[in-house]
Amino acid sequence: MPNNKLISVNQYFHMKLDSLFNINEVDSFFWILAEEKVGVTKLDFMKDPDIRFNESELLDFIRYSRRLAKFEPVQYITGVEDFMGLKLKVTPDVLIPRPETEELVDWVAKSADKEAPLEIIDIGTGSGCIAIGVKSKLPNAFVKGVDISRNALEIAKKNSESNNMNVDFMMMDALNMPWERDKYDIIISNPPYVLESEKEQMSKNVLEHEPHTALFVEDEDPLLFYEAISTWAVGSLKKGGQLYFEINEKYAKETSVLLKETGFESVETRNDIFDKPRMIQAIK
Repeated sequence: MPNNKLISVNQYFHMKLDSLFNINEVDSFFWILAEEKVGVTKLDFMKDPDIRFNESELLDFIRYSRRLAKFEPVQYITGVEDFMGLKLKVTPDVLIPRPETEELVDWVAKSADKEAPLEIIDIGTGSGCIAIGVKSKLPNAFVKGVDISRNALEIAKKNSESNNMNVDFMMMDALNMPWERDKYDIIISNPPYVLESEKEQMSKNVLEHEPHTALFVEDEDPLLFYEAISTWAVGSLKKGGQLYFEINEKYAKETSVLLKETGFESVETRNDIFDKPRMIQAIK
């Protein structure tokens, strides 16, 4: 870099990363990092093109470019991700929250009685994004998030505290949940649903950095978690209670059939913004 001006650092990013990513994506990486790490926005730069980084910041951005070149997600570099207007801490111990999961939470919130003291559980909570997002929309609800990963639960707890959301988190195995007869009004889960055979189609930033136990399921039993959770849910939901899943678009029909065979009376599948069947609701 000829100097430590912001524009020079931006050009350095493009020089190092344009061969690996789309040019607009590289620019997005840069401005996400500039705002999160240095507190400088693109608007700030437009007002003052002579903004400079100090030597420490300059070295940090060189390191960031190297991490990005190894396809590390920018969210793991910043350590945060926005979800439904909430700022959540993310590390390689948890999946990075996706827009389609925001759609699932929005569906739950719009279908629920906002004034009622609902009992809600999020199974496989990870970063806590679903549980915390639901609590933000349904403040009168009693929300619990469970996960098999102790490290994920620590992240979820920090996220609930930093966003001032009163959510309980505890360790549980989604495949071996203790029975809680007629307890919940709403059960939500975004369980592992990506097939092992689909790995080769995935981008390096996901495949090489995000936790595989939260992503993948064996090809021989693609609905493993859906079967276990729905069987538990049909007994643990109150009459009229709702079960929500984020699903693999390839198994939307099979998931719907499974839920009906498990004993749910009404099952509805919804498409995401890309018109793919990615969410399902079942009513007891």
